[in-house]
Amino acid sequence: MLGSPLAGTVHAQSPEPAGAPAGNRIWGLVFTKGGEAYAGFLRFVSARHSASWADSFQAEQSVGDEPFRAWANAIREGAPSVRTVELKGYRITWNTGEDDFSSRSGDFPGSRVIRIPYGSLADLRGQPPGGRTVFLSIGLRGPGANDGETPRKPEHVWSGAGRGLILRYTEDWRSTTIEVEGLDGAHATVAFGDVESVAFDPPLGAGEPPSAPLFGTAVDRSGRSFTGFVNLNGDIVLESDILEGWFDGQRSRSIPLDGVRALERVTVETGRGPSEGLRVTLAAGEAVELTPGRERRGGSIAVAVTDPGLGTATMDWVAFSALHLHDPGGDAAGSAGCQGDRVGLAPTAFHYDTFGGGTPLRGTVVTGTGEEFEGRIRWGTLKEWSWDLLHGAMDGTELAVRFANVRSIERMVAPDPPPEPARAGTAPPGRIRVNLLDGRTCEMSTHGDVGPGDAGILVRPADDGTDEDRTGWRLIRWQDVRIVRFEHPGRDVPGS
Repeated sequence: MLGSPLAGTVHAQSPEPAGAPAGNRIWGLVFTKGGEAYAGFLRFVSARHSASWADSFQAEQSVGDEPFRAWANAIREGAPSVRTVELKGYRITWNTGEDDFSSRSGDFPGSRVIRIPYGSLADLRGQPPGGRTVFLSIGLRGPGANDGETPRKPEHVWSGAGRGLILRYTEDWRSTTIEVEGLDGAHATVAFGDVESVAFDPPLGAGEPPSAPLFGTAVDRSGRSFTGFVNLNGDIVLESDILEGWFDGQRSRSIPLDGVRALERVTVETGRGPSEGLRVTLAAGEAVELTPGRERRGGSIAVAVTDPGLGTATMDWVAFSALHLHDPGGDAAGSAGCQGDRVGLAPTAFHYDTFGGGTPLRGTVVTGTGEEFEGRIRWGTLKEWSWDLLHGAMDGTELAVRFANVRSIERMVAPDPPPEPARAGTAPPGRIRVNLLDGRTCEMSTHGDVGPGDAGILVRPADDGTDEDRTGWRLIRWQDVRIVRFEHPGRDVPGS
């Protein structure tokens, strides 16, 4: 049920944030299909809650045939597609006029999930639902917005997203809501199905929000730490949120996060013997040891930490060791997951004006033999925008590094193979070194986006004069890559 419209006027973009907490919270104007408007700090409530500009809007993007055509054309180096059959001992071969899309493998799926920071969105507009999905039109802001044309069909215009994309919402949109907190303290909850549009536009002089995004440092079982905005169990994202589902003996505890200093994975002695649990250290200094309720057994804690200068580090209960909550200027715990001194913006300095709408990936691919190929880049043939993510891992911690933050990616020499053979059909993961724009370096193992199973990297020179979607692309296999250097026009690169 909708609340009353909120007071307050949304102004044009502020040249400076109104303060670190206010600058980090999503602000928007929500218009309903009933003609009402709600202005304030927004929280998107679904399987994954989002409340800061660094959080990602997740949706499904259709993938047309053009990526496969470009890859197939590049791998044949322009030669025609050839088919061969054997008939009664004779081999018959002929050229075909088009590629065989029935052979498309998992490297070229019919759709892909994309995650775009809320700070890169100008607006979001709902479309009439079709079947079990709902189509959304999102407007991208700032650099990278091409001609302002929005695709008319729910297809991925892979040669250039333009200003807008039409996507399929991947969450359960029937249960998704948007919570709005007004400057006057008023609250409204708008069902996602009732939303006509959302305009993201921070106001002048908004001041501090009622609750700031949760901030802290997560430490994994290997001692690596990641500092940034915290999402705990998918639905705890603000300091005012409450940790529930845990027991102190037989007593259920509900603990507000604004009174918590740290969460640590421990073994708790109970009347039934030792049990995996959580030590909660409160701001007042008291520490309590809790055991999970029935609904949390087997997956008690999952932590995602978003560092806008890196991406997102995710730890499940197996990888998790501790979470230290602190002010943005507080001390981090553990050994940093990415090495080196950070130069540039701190995590809390990322506000709406810091993000852009995304730019095409450009740079230079250098092979092991020293050849260099410069131009437009499509990583794995599908990832082509600065808001796309490179996936890897540090032991049990999953990393999703945003290409907008990457200065270069180096392929590291693989170690000697293990004495025992790998399982049939598998290949040992490689390792890469990711050099960030802010001066830090991350070394991680690879899976999916790079390595033996990857489709390779497509590079297209800017001035080759060919049809962008199908020809002119050069395919570089991952095993032939030494380093990929990315260009970021208009951004200062430390050490350059």
